[in-house]
Amino acid sequence: MYTVKIINHTDDGDVEEILHEFGNTEGRLVSAFSFTEAISEIPSASITVLPQNPCWDKLYEKKTRVQIINTNTNEAEFDGYILQIQSVSMSESGLFSKVLICEGALGWLCDSIQLYRIYADIAPMDFLDRILSLHNANFESQDPEDPKQNEWWKCFHKSGDKSGEGPFTTVYRNTLEEIKENLTENIGGEIMCGPRSDDGWNVIYYQEQFGSYKTQTVELAKNLKTISYGTDSTSVITRLVPLGAKIGDTEQRLTIEDVNDGKAYIDDENAIASYGIVMGQQEFDDITDAEELKTYATNWLQENNRIKKTYQAQVLDLSVLGSEADSFRVGNTYNFKCAPMGLDEDLRVIKRTVDGFKPYSPTIEIGDKTEKITDLLTETRKAIPALPPTRTDVTELLWSTR
Repeated sequence: MYTVKIINHTDDGDVEEILHEFGNTEGRLVSAFSFTEAISEIPSASITVLPQNPCWDKLYEKKTRVQIINTNTNEAEFDGYILQIQSVSMSESGLFSKVLICEGALGWLCDSIQLYRIYADIAPMDFLDRILSLHNANFESQDPEDPKQNEWWKCFHKSGDKSGEGPFTTVYRNTLEEIKENLTENIGGEIMCGPRSDDGWNVIYYQEQFGSYKTQTVELAKNLKTISYGTDSTSVITRLVPLGAKIGDTEQRLTIEDVNDGKAYIDDENAIASYGIVMGQQEFDDITDAEELKTYATNWLQENNRIKKTYQAQVLDLSVLGSEADSFRVGNTYNFKCAPMGLDEDLRVIKRTVDGFKPYSPTIEIGDKTEKITDLLTETRKAIPALPPTRTDVTELLWSTR
């Protein structure tokens, strides 16, 4: 299913070798490998190499490029480099091994710093292009064996991207942090490192949302092995003190006391019933009218107090077994069904971890779902009966898909 390749830069060009290949008779095998990808995050991989592998002495931190290629699709599902050799060890039985921690190519953007600059009257994609050009300039005319010399970046976007204009400000953060701070966290959207361009450049994609809707259903006794969910209430504010524009040249701000019976705060009664009083403040710099501030703050509090719910599931990727079913990829949306949990919803895969020796059983996180506190309370009161058994026997699945 997966082949692992390494590439080292030399004076004579790139040298590519097989690190792992199923059925290889030359010792080009590893004892374990896995990789993880997530929305707008740097992909990672872990690989355990044995000394009989011909590549044992050709693995260099921050230099050796690593690709994990899906042999069914010929797609590099992980493309990055060795971040560190985590350990070289010997077990009680005398078996030596070397554990590699790898980072996706997006991690290169952490190796440059953006100086203080204000980019005014500029579209998001132009801002992204500017700071990538500054990143590239840091690695010109370097040691030819330094892979960053060959890792130029450019950006690409598709229709439906976030639009708008600056200003954007860079303040000595690394390039990836500046991209997140100014774009994905400020105006929204997502980033992803896509396939290299025909001229060999790394491409960072920025658009409103990646992935597509898949008609495949994921449910118990078919392709859903385990599922669990957790809620995140850390951002909940049950008593909000809204602060409007500054008054004159002081640090004092407009409050709602004059239009709220002398109280400078507003309460979310449903949230207080669940979490008690948790005070917080929010600044609304452009609001100069107390009534408007109260209205705006009330709406903001209701939206802020949505509880994020994230599911984690272990699924069966039947496409690996020759089925025509869709594979599970980050960004795609699937219909998940789990009657005992009352789950029958379209949910998006936001994270995926694949064990190279068990590619048919990835672990995924599915999320992008928030719920009002009142809805969540009703749901959690439901009793969850025993779950029905699931089909996890791979041999049985293999025959059932033929």
